[in-house]
Amino acid sequence: MSKSDLKPPQLCSMSQCDKSLDFSPLQSWPEGLPAVAVNSFVLAGFSREFVFNHQLEENDVEGICTLFRSLYFDLSFAEMARLSQKAKFLSWFPLAALVQKFGWQANDQFFQIADRLVKTPVGFQKWCTEKKVSPQDLAPLLSADGLELKQLFHDILHFQLSKSLGVKALELGIELILQGQTVENLTCQKLLSFVNNGQSPGEAWIAALKQLRYPETFKRDQAQEEKMTSLPWPGTSHAKWIRQGDKTGIELKLFVSQPSDLKKYLQSLNKVQDLLEQEATGTKH
Repeated sequence: MSKSDLKPPQLCSMSQCDKSLDFSPLQSWPEGLPAVAVNSFVLAGFSREFVFNHQLEENDVEGICTLFRSLYFDLSFAEMARLSQKAKFLSWFPLAALVQKFGWQANDQFFQIADRLVKTPVGFQKWCTEKKVSPQDLAPLLSADGLELKQLFHDILHFQLSKSLGVKALELGIELILQGQTVENLTCQKLLSFVNNGQSPGEAWIAALKQLRYPETFKRDQAQEEKMTSLPWPGTSHAKWIRQGDKTGIELKLFVSQPSDLKKYLQSLNKVQDLLEQEATGTKH
């Protein structure tokens, strides 16, 4: 903390302070603790009646950043986006330096994505906060200027998607709309027919979006899945066709209760390997 912060803060009424920096932080301020402000601008505890007001020089960037950082153990990108929206009109507020204090790069892309995010529904912003979504995850929003995406955000929340699935849904949805699809055609109600056995509705919705976005790849994957899952895998094993990034393959789960079971499984797997090798040889010829 800077030398100018050696002065103890003054206790004053909230009515004497400016709450324009209220960015709706997710973490709650401790009960019974007054709010904290710098130069009468409240930084934390926006709903309190009394405020500890620190007096710092406006050019004391390090002092202001250190004070703010001490008030929040962590901030999500969504929270920082809301703060940047509130603070960008305050010339004295060291926004770029504060962004770096929390481990991000304060470049043009960061603030452009932040501007897009604060225009999304509050529910989606809360989801981004809870899932710790990063600026890079939301980069597709840079291509979505002027697009109506409320229904897409609604479905992400409706299915309570994980971070990875939600980010993928956002990416696929925006790409499909840019290719001419209407957002109504991408909703879960329109794509319910794609629900597959063994998939949750959310997973099936993502699969349907992938099918629309990459129809040829989907057909190849489907044919390969049917072929691979029809192989004589060990009796009580569970074989599932999955895609990981650019790679596809079989995820095999085995339950072994005694050593003799393992031997049987290995014999069955050898038969599967022989069939695959025979097919590969036949394909080459």
